[in-house]
Amino acid sequence: MKIRSIPLLAALLLIIVDFGVQVIFNTSEAAPLATEKKGLTLERKVALLQKEAGAGNAEAQFILGRLYLKGDGVPKDAAKAVVWFQKAAMQGNASAQYNLSGLYATGEGVLKDGAMAVVWLQKAAVNGNVDAQYVLGLMYRKGESVPKDATKAIEWLQKSAEQGNTDAQHVIGDMYRYGPFNDPAKAFEWIQKAAAQGNIDAQVDLAVMYGNGEGVGRDLVRSYVWFSLAAAQGNELSKSFKKMTEARLTPAQRTEGQRLSSNWKKGDNLRKP
Repeated sequence: MKIRSIPLLAALLLIIVDFGVQVIFNTSEAAPLATEKKGLTLERKVALLQKEAGAGNAEAQFILGRLYLKGDGVPKDAAKAVVWFQKAAMQGNASAQYNLSGLYATGEGVLKDGAMAVVWLQKAAVNGNVDAQYVLGLMYRKGESVPKDATKAIEWLQKSAEQGNTDAQHVIGDMYRYGPFNDPAKAFEWIQKAAAQGNIDAQVDLAVMYGNGEGVGRDLVRSYVWFSLAAAQGNELSKSFKKMTEARLTPAQRTEGQRLSSNWKKGDNLRKP
């Protein structure tokens, strides 16, 4: 299954960490935010957050930007969101840098500027933002807003994949499977990583690879299992292929496939011992 097209602006818009004032928490090694105290009213939490943001706390600035962007506890105001994201981004907050990139890409709260969107996206990626790394990898793969470069695409996608991004893992697998790199064994390895973490598209692809003996020994039982797991997540294509594969199994193979499917837990790649 080839990766679906993900336009740059759609990929950047919006914004991975979904902070709300009810779930504000400290994600850095800095001192805990005052808003983490229990028993505070919504109004008091916002007031404390504004105070800490005004005092220069980058995390508070980022969260306050998110609140203004969503209109969560404060009036919705994209321009104010940009101001607070900018303050946090200038201090190296990777999440703020990624959010700011998305706003420059879409022109929400700020004059649309594709070049600035790329600048902030690259900064966020360098600073370890898993989603920025993924989007930047896609951009290099497709040549969108940056020169097309498969080597840089793999580099950034792998950084994201190593942080557990299953979409990045799947895309890397596709690049080894369909090109520009041709290595069925590596394609299988990366697609298997994503499938084992529950990525539906990867589960479908892994089922096909098992069925065809692509990058791995042909195994109809495991093909059936991965189609079953994807089907259980609502993938309609897998429901049809599951039936087709099941018809080719012996009764003993079908029993084994059903056992493996019912016992599967996230993280299990179902490789033979």
